[in-house]
Amino acid sequence: MPPRPFDDRRLVLILAAIAFALRIIFLVRFAASPLFVPVSGGNDCWLYYSIAQRCAEGHWLPDGVFQYMPLYAWLLGAIVCVAGTKALLFAAWLGALVDTATVALIFKLARRCGAPRWAAFGGALLFATYPLAITYSALNMPNTLNAFFVLALANIFHGFTSRTPLWKWIATGIFAGVVCLSFAGMLLISIVVAVAFIIAFLVRCPRFSVSAIAKVFAFIAAAALPIAPISLHNFRAEGKFVLITAHGGFNFWLGNDEKATGYPWLPDGFRGDRGNLLADAQDEVARAVGHKPAAAEFSKYWNDRAKKFIRENPGREAALIAKKFLKFWNAAEYDDLRMLPMLRLTGTAFTWPVWPGFGIISVFGFAGLLTARRCGVVRLIAATSMISIVMFFITSRYRLTVVPLLCVVGAVGLRPVFIAIADRKFQISNLISQISTSRRGLAWLCAVPLGFIVAFWPIAGTDFRALDCYNTATHLLEKATQTGDGALVEDALGYAIKGIRIDPASPDLHFLAGNASFGMGKTNEARAAFQNAIKLNPKHAQAWFNLAVMDALGGNKSAAISNATRAVQLDPGFDQAKDFLKRIQNEPATR
Repeated sequence: MPPRPFDDRRLVLILAAIAFALRIIFLVRFAASPLFVPVSGGNDCWLYYSIAQRCAEGHWLPDGVFQYMPLYAWLLGAIVCVAGTKALLFAAWLGALVDTATVALIFKLARRCGAPRWAAFGGALLFATYPLAITYSALNMPNTLNAFFVLALANIFHGFTSRTPLWKWIATGIFAGVVCLSFAGMLLISIVVAVAFIIAFLVRCPRFSVSAIAKVFAFIAAAALPIAPISLHNFRAEGKFVLITAHGGFNFWLGNDEKATGYPWLPDGFRGDRGNLLADAQDEVARAVGHKPAAAEFSKYWNDRAKKFIRENPGREAALIAKKFLKFWNAAEYDDLRMLPMLRLTGTAFTWPVWPGFGIISVFGFAGLLTARRCGVVRLIAATSMISIVMFFITSRYRLTVVPLLCVVGAVGLRPVFIAIADRKFQISNLISQISTSRRGLAWLCAVPLGFIVAFWPIAGTDFRALDCYNTATHLLEKATQTGDGALVEDALGYAIKGIRIDPASPDLHFLAGNASFGMGKTNEARAAFQNAIKLNPKHAQAWFNLAVMDALGGNKSAAISNATRAVQLDPGFDQAKDFLKRIQNEPATR
């Protein structure tokens, strides 16, 4: 019998072709962009790339405890060993392949859970064309891999029963433990799923409860095996127990403090890039405890502050959790790396004029999570993943890990609709009545409007356009320093000026415009820009220092000494300014 024109196998191939083609087209555009290679001291992309380079040099373990999730850093380090300077391109190709596999697995798992063929196709297509997923597949970040891992684990668990062989429980436990080294939320998922299986075995099959429960405990023990060497290394490094990483306490505080918004936020006096942010957080702890904290002590300090806030303000914490829950489901994208907005700003990213992005995924994922049948463990893992994120703060890249599961449960939740459509007596006029004839169909009809309300509820947001201009200009200037490409400096100045038009009161944008102008030889414009930055922020030590450098180049030694002294007074740790001041003070006066 010849295969149907659109059987499951052919639909999977169509989905895979669409997903892979979109990601490769984007990758070709992205690889030609100056934003492709992360710059020194930048966001988490640079963090993972710098760690991978150290791994390639033989430093696979940090000197102290782990401050990062190790699995992806090791994988990227291995890629650097093999591909050298082409490592990021190789990693992006790998990301495209992993995301393509995720799309195929969404379809297959949805079908296993009872979703109609075209509902499963639609759910997988949502992820295949999701702009954020396409973007992150090309970044050297673990989010794409984490999304596949969590979906794969849900696919494995969906078929587990009390009769599942012991070796499968152990193998799955080892796999879950490995995933924990990349996605911290897998710890909570593993515990919740294990407890759920124990309860199910006790309730549904008491005759097999003892042996079945023993299998669950074997799963837990197996999950601990990949984690144990990391914990042992951390204990040897500091003499204190740290399960995987020591930065969790600070992230927990950022998500649970009196100033928390549900999104990541920048504490007063802290610098914005990741390296300096953590350094400032460590300085804060050092001032509080009177000595430089070890990593475990650093994490405990912030964790205790968050717990104190929760204990003393249960009502505010409940309201904050509700706000984070709403922001998790909201259609608004909060990309804390700002990569997708920067790529859109430079004309690199795909644009979807009429595509609602996460909004449509949210609506059907929300409805499916409430109504889908025959996929209890998938819904449980999706809900637990959401909770593991809500415990901290909401970002689009963290939410990306859960999106494939939402596509699955959304497709399964559509089953009553497709049953109604398949009815030979189907008519548009009585579609709602046909769907509502079943309890599940009625529940779905109620859940979808609620999903729309949650997804598109208006949330007052921050205008990040000026920040995106700043980040883009900063990246281009750093890249110009590395490559000597003057065109990048000119582009950076254009983005800085565009940002100033959006936010004229930003001292950092004026400072950036001064750097770009100076790089183009426009000294008068550069001086004016630095002076504007100082007017807006008299404590801008870097702007004072840059004026001092310009004064020295112009032969005005007294002004250079005065401005450099001001920079050192404002920032006693500004070593470059101190060295410059010492050198210029010792120089003989010019005639």
